[in-house]
Amino acid sequence: MFNETFGAFYNTIIFKEGTLQPNQKIKIENEAIRKMVEGWVSEPIPFDKRFVYYLLGAKGVCVVPISSFCSELQGFRVTLLEEDEETLVKIFSAIREGIVEYLNS
Repeated sequence: MFNETFGAFYNTIIFKEGTLQPNQKIKIENEAIRKMVEGWVSEPIPFDKRFVYYLLGAKGVCVVPISSFCSELQGFRVTLLEEDEETLVKIFSAIREGIVEYLNS
């Protein structure tokens, strides 16, 4: 679920309940980064935090898990401070690709 921002500097994307699972992942090409992410997710953590780590490792996009805001919802928050439209499109395309791969894994 994606809500319109109406001028805010961030947006929140929420996954439907039950969408995130404990073994989902995004392929990480760089072996050193993959091992680091696998270490981060080896301990029990919220499923949205697991997604965020894989997104960072695989796509180089940093977002914040909603569970970090003491919420029971699962999702992430992304800042909208990038002014260059081409770069913004690349970032959100990477996020979209990451979500699709993660949910289909």
